[in-house]
Amino acid sequence: MANDYLIKALNGGVDDAIVLLALMLYRGEGEYNPEKAESLIAASFDKRNEYAMFTQLVNVIYGRFGIEKNLEAAHEVLERLLEVDECPHWHMLNGDALYALGKREEAVYHYEQALEGGLTEVYGDLAIARGVELDGTLVDWDSMMDTLEEGNEVADVASMYYTALEDCSLYEQCEEDDTEQKDTLRELILTYLQECSDYKHIGANELLGDIYREGLYDVPVNYRKAFDHYRMGASFNGGSCYSKLHQMLSNGELSLSSGKQEALDTFALLGARLHEEDMIIETIKAYRAGRLSKHAAEIEKYHLPAYRNLSASEEDRDTVLIDGSAVTFKQLTAIASLMITLGNTDGLHDGETNMIVIFLRHFVPDEAKQKELLCNAIEMHKEEAVEIIKGLDQTTKQGISNAMSLIMLADGEISDPEAAMFMELMFDCGIPDPDTQEWLNWLSGDNNS
Repeated sequence: MANDYLIKALNGGVDDAIVLLALMLYRGEGEYNPEKAESLIAASFDKRNEYAMFTQLVNVIYGRFGIEKNLEAAHEVLERLLEVDECPHWHMLNGDALYALGKREEAVYHYEQALEGGLTEVYGDLAIARGVELDGTLVDWDSMMDTLEEGNEVADVASMYYTALEDCSLYEQCEEDDTEQKDTLRELILTYLQECSDYKHIGANELLGDIYREGLYDVPVNYRKAFDHYRMGASFNGGSCYSKLHQMLSNGELSLSSGKQEALDTFALLGARLHEEDMIIETIKAYRAGRLSKHAAEIEKYHLPAYRNLSASEEDRDTVLIDGSAVTFKQLTAIASLMITLGNTDGLHDGETNMIVIFLRHFVPDEAKQKELLCNAIEMHKEEAVEIIKGLDQTTKQGISNAMSLIMLADGEISDPEAAMFMELMFDCGIPDPDTQEWLNWLSGDNNS
């Protein structure tokens, strides 16, 4: 409905609707299409639509929606805009860019100009710029606190948030038995953060979620409240909040009567759209496990390339499927290591070697990768492999059990040392009994002999 309304507004000549529609496309509200969003913003920017220019400058200063951060370019554009129009919003954004560039005093000047222009929402950023260098060095604590107090008087959200953070720091410095001071600070922290939450502040909602989830500042743990605040922060484009929602469900901190997997996959996809790295990884795992298939075009075009470009190690990025479960390259190395350990119990026979090679080729088609995995598997200690496999889910462990049973049966018989090693590995790793027909047939034949 909102999408249709914006399109109608756009057709009617409402220029700002272009930007609103672009933001919806960035977030995936109705359709996820960042390329189309970027072209809409660029076209409006060229027409000098102020909302479009403001939005794109925010994107470039903060790297929002996966757009490359470029502080110098943003600063140059803002300087040119200010030559034409002393707009307080341009001063505010110039202050943001300059502070991030380490030019604190210049940032203070522009924040002060924005404030003189009536933009009271800069109080919080002005306070930080007056008091703290970019590297955290305290310059003028009194000036910072005085500015925050002025901001609080006009209900500036950033000022309330920074005041809450300062109170958090004071709480951590309290003596253990100073309960009166702790009670006062705790009440102030929760009051300020709740007010910020009501104003849709992402950081405040995430911090409130952390407080209720971890019991920070001696606040009783309340997973429901934590979940609600993370969800609120996520709805305002807080990518890390989607990560924490995903973690809570995964860890069982909050349970759903139904639809847990669907909720996990939804959080992952929405977080991936905001370029949250761990949610990109979870999205790809879900996709490779056969879920999120209705978003295949989006995942293949945007999230899979992003996944491949992540800074995480290749071992953690590359995944394969074993009985429908995603397994990383390192986990696959551990599986191969235990297969070799099992085969080496009474010497690797040709049949066993062939089964291990078939296993590797099935999951790792690339020949160079096969060799790398095999070398790593041979070098990996049994204890390390066991620890890695212990953490896998039961579906994957069942697949491992079945594969190992086929390796033992590859030469037509199972020796006593092989059987003993297999039982030891099953116990140490928590692996279930094999359920392959070959194994069942062998057991049947064994029992009848």
